[in-house]
Amino acid sequence: MDLFYLLGKLYKNKWLILAISLLSAATAYWFAGQQPQRYISAATIATGVINNPNEPANSAAYIQPYRVDNTLAAIVEMLRSRVSVSLLSDELYLHDYRQTGKNFRRFPENAVKYTDGEKEQIASLLQTGKEGKKGKPEGRLGEIYEDLLRMLGYDVETLNKNLKIDRVGNTDYVKVSFTSENPQLSAYVVNTLSQLFTERYNAATNAQTKNSLAYYSQLAQQKKNELSGKLESLRQYKLNNNVVDYGEQTKTTLEQIQELELKREEINQKIPSYQKAIDNYNHYLNQNDHTLTQLQEYNRQVGELKERLNTLTQQYVSGGSSNKDLKNQIESLRIELEVQIKNSAVGQQSVQNSANKKDIETDKIAAENELEKAKASLISIDKELNRLRGNATNLVSGEADIANLERDIDSHSTEYAEILNRLNTTEFAVQSLTNPLEIVETGMVPEKAEPSKTAMITALAGISGLLLATAFVFLLAYADNSYTTPDRFTKFTGLPVLETLNEVNHNNPVSALLFARSKEKNRRFFLEAMRKLRFAVETSGAKRILISSLHAGEGKTYVLVALAYSLLKNNKKVLLIDTNFKHNSISQTLAKTGSDNPQSNTFTQLQQLVDLHQLKAVFPASGRLFGEEQNGNGAEVAVLGCNPNDWSPAEAFSKSDFEAFLQHAANLYDVILMEGAALNHFADTKELTRFADKVIAVFSAKSGYKAPDAVSVDFLKQLQTIGNNKFLGAVLNMVKLSNLS
Repeated sequence: MDLFYLLGKLYKNKWLILAISLLSAATAYWFAGQQPQRYISAATIATGVINNPNEPANSAAYIQPYRVDNTLAAIVEMLRSRVSVSLLSDELYLHDYRQTGKNFRRFPENAVKYTDGEKEQIASLLQTGKEGKKGKPEGRLGEIYEDLLRMLGYDVETLNKNLKIDRVGNTDYVKVSFTSENPQLSAYVVNTLSQLFTERYNAATNAQTKNSLAYYSQLAQQKKNELSGKLESLRQYKLNNNVVDYGEQTKTTLEQIQELELKREEINQKIPSYQKAIDNYNHYLNQNDHTLTQLQEYNRQVGELKERLNTLTQQYVSGGSSNKDLKNQIESLRIELEVQIKNSAVGQQSVQNSANKKDIETDKIAAENELEKAKASLISIDKELNRLRGNATNLVSGEADIANLERDIDSHSTEYAEILNRLNTTEFAVQSLTNPLEIVETGMVPEKAEPSKTAMITALAGISGLLLATAFVFLLAYADNSYTTPDRFTKFTGLPVLETLNEVNHNNPVSALLFARSKEKNRRFFLEAMRKLRFAVETSGAKRILISSLHAGEGKTYVLVALAYSLLKNNKKVLLIDTNFKHNSISQTLAKTGSDNPQSNTFTQLQQLVDLHQLKAVFPASGRLFGEEQNGNGAEVAVLGCNPNDWSPAEAFSKSDFEAFLQHAANLYDVILMEGAALNHFADTKELTRFADKVIAVFSAKSGYKAPDAVSVDFLKQLQTIGNNKFLGAVLNMVKLSNLS
């Protein structure tokens, strides 16, 4: 949106904005003046959160701010709570009901619907409740009591609206203030609320401390009994299991197991040695028996081989020592004999060695005895190891049980010590109990009412009114899509503006507006605008001009007649043809102000052309406008009028040649002006464009661009592409001069 347009809107509505601002300020001033005077009283309560004598001074420094903030926030909320304020309501009711003449407020007239007996019964119940007995209005009396409190303004909601409770800076003080129309009431409220709350809070806090003492005493006795039970269980366990020192017993058993394991390993190493020695002894003894038998065999074979060798030798010698076979046999036997003699020698040596056989058998028996003793020792050691291992397992299990019992005893001892510490702290707190909350400053009866804020309220109201009025004008301007100015028109439609016509009274005759001797600003602007429009038409070179609009009521007829009159003043012969069959405004103007019997050769020829081209049925009326303005030089404004019909131009001219008529009429008149029906609603203008050289569209500045206008605007844009731009331009009509300045 154009910033200058917005500023212009503000300037035009400056008096409205100023009036709204002044009215807001005046209303606020009057309202502020009607308000009663207000009195404020305040009381201060020391909470003792930071230096509370009932609290042990062992809190870590870093948690103090967090604790202070939370405790103070809780106290403030408790003061504001319904419970605290309802007790204040009870006190206020009793005060005003019992102390006649000193009451702060009186029952309104509508309180008479409740009897004095009901009011007295309520007061009695409240007094009973103050004395510590059960007494609070319930049922119907409770409903009456709530209604009476609302009448007096003593109900919780109303009191809270005027009650202010805040922490004083970064201290542990709480400030209670109340605002009312009565100074005594303000002081009474803050003092009563502070007194009631401190008494209740202190009593509850001290009672809590005493309850804590009883709780810790009981808990300490319970923990003591549990600790004693654990100690007795440990003692009984040691007695039942004959335990003197589990640690020493376990150590001794493990040492014995270790010693036996070493002996067992040593024996296991000896057993294979004994077994191997016995095997060697057996092998040696068996080997000696076999050697003696073999030696005897060797000696026998030697004897046999000698006999055979002697026999063969004798045969060989007796045969002359020439028998090779015998010689070979002798050599073979001799070799065999040598082998057997060697074997016999070896066997003889072995037999000699067997002389120690008895010693070997003795050693074998000794080795077998040692082996048996080793195996027996191994069995004994294994049995002892199993026994010792069983004892070790039992010792470990017992030690675990004792360890569990001792851990339980340690845990219970720690808990018992902590409980005793808390118990001692609580006993000290009970012995030195004080009230943590204390009223350090009571509420005083204010002597002066609070300063009036009338000036500030008036100023704020005036500024608010100014801002709201300005925003309202901006909103209207933003929502306004009317054309208003040529720039906005072009922005919305994209069409060129041929001329801008200001808003004039269309009830005035055109002749009174144009070329009249008047210095009136509106008329002078309209005159100059029509002169510029006339110049644009004359310099366009077009003789047949169609004037239309998107909607009815845009002022196209008035513009068309004014243009014709302006051309007349420039000595032009103008023909107006009313082709707006849907709304024949030109024909109606002719009927009202035109001349039915003009004396003009041109007009006579025009009538002949109408008859020639069979247009009499379409244009039954004819005449002349502004006859009094004609000066005998041939200039005139002739009019062809029509009757209102539902037909379109194409249907109206279907039995005639309207194009030929226009060509002949152009020889008689300088300019031919035609009016078309509204583009958005009828097809008349589109059908007439083929008969026109140029098209002018009239738009009212009061109209706004809407979605249905887009089709018609696109049609006008398409005319710009026909020939050398068939669309001459748009005339923005009814523009306010203030929007053009």
